[in-house]
Amino acid sequence: LVIETYASEENFMRLERAQRLAAAKGLTLPQLTLAYVLNQPLNVFALIGHQSELEAEETGIACDVTLSGEELDWLDLKRE
Repeated sequence: LVIETYASEENFMRLERAQRLAAAKGLTLPQLTLAYVLNQPLNVFALIGHQSELEAEETGIACDVTLSGEELDWLDLKRE
């Protein structure tokens, strides 16, 4: 069921775009994905769990990342 739901060509394109944008911004993929959630135009509250001090530091970096509307649209496949 998970494969049928999430293993689509569009989702693999989203993953590739997220990897490219993360690399361009000097972020890890988890940092970019958290920044993506926190930059949504809704009131979003992300629940985050850390297993180490390093993970907490990396999360802090992601909290300071601002993604433009164009970047959000590009990640959502609304832009080429």
